[in-house]
Amino acid sequence: MVLPIRTMPVDWRRRKYFPRQKSAILRNVIQTGVVTILSSHGYEPLKFWTIHPGNGSILRMRTPDVKGLVLEILAPIFCTTYIAAPEDIRMKMDCTMPLLVLVVEYLEAPFTIEFSVKDSRNMKRKFRLSTCLMSSKLSSLMCHMPLELRKGWNKVEIDLEGLTMLSYNTNYVEFLMIYIYANCRLRKVYFADQEYDESELPVDFNIKKPKIPHKPEENAAFTLYPANLHKE
Repeated sequence: MVLPIRTMPVDWRRRKYFPRQKSAILRNVIQTGVVTILSSHGYEPLKFWTIHPGNGSILRMRTPDVKGLVLEILAPIFCTTYIAAPEDIRMKMDCTMPLLVLVVEYLEAPFTIEFSVKDSRNMKRKFRLSTCLMSSKLSSLMCHMPLELRKGWNKVEIDLEGLTMLSYNTNYVEFLMIYIYANCRLRKVYFADQEYDESELPVDFNIKKPKIPHKPEENAAFTLYPANLHKE
């Protein structure tokens, strides 16, 4: 008995090539000092990133408190809008630096950071830091932690070695990938081999502190000129 054979058309344009060896982003980069993977005012700010706008918006804009551009990520439902690095699941960061730093502006709205690392047991551990969480939750593959930020610009420094040891009692080996969800404004995302003081870093790596206008004393003489009330 001969069974009928039905052939299906194949669209070769949709076929993807999966290489045997994964490519790495920071493989040929000397991992000492500071290595930047996102700079909002650079020529290619999202060179290593993929964009998922969802029902929100991801754009570069200028703010009055920062002399330059910032990357704004906004969405009514924060989990639908995010940027991720590396841009392809077949790639990896190939980063062994122990400190992850984000210069981010908190907009008093839900905000989440998620990243994955590989530890000494050759396990992929995922960490999620969110302003929506009130307590920590730990499982064998994922750790949920609350993130407390103040309104305005913040510098979030994440000790990858200490966090991996504290959560899973293993050693940090390699950084794999990162997701940054809405709602926030970003200036810098970089790795560092140690904690640096603000005086040791370039100006654009530090937090912009708002200027407090000069106000006259209570016993000062009355004036009709508003320009004299606020002096730089």
